Amino acid sequence: MPSLDQRVPLRDTPRHWQSMLALELLAVGALVVSMLVTLATPESRAAAPGRIYESLLVTVVFGLPALAALATGALDGGLLRALGLAVLPSLAWTVTVPAGYALRRALGYGLPIPDSPLWAIAGTFLAFGLVGGVVGFLVGRVGLLLWRRRGA
Repeated sequence: MPSLDQRVPLRDTPRHWQSMLALELLAVGALVVSMLVTLATPESRAAAPGRIYESLLVTVVFGLPALAALATGALDGGLLRALGLAVLPSLAWTVTVPAGYALRRALGYGLPIPDSPLWAIAGTFLAFGLVGGVVGFLVGRVGLLLWRRRGA
């Protein structure tokens, strides 16, 4: 029976690139699905940008770190790579909010300033990302071990 490594179509590329590719594909998929759901009814088309932003933010911050870590663990990657991917949403938020504020001041339109301090939101996203990253990595690694045991 072929191993999991042999079934992965990108088996000749480094494992962290596979995880990054999976993360990007999930982000694009989440964006497309949220846009289609939001634009399904005519009444929601006016509120589409806000709804897409909210659904994409929740998906990227809470779902993708765990799924990327799951892919990293299942592809026999390292824990540090999984945690590195889990930190990305927090870092992206920390960079995006000041950039949005600067854009708002320069152009009169930009991201709304959150009510909570930036460090509190970034810290919360970091905590969710790290917990999701560790849990996803462990689930992926246990799945890989069970897969290998089944094949042995």
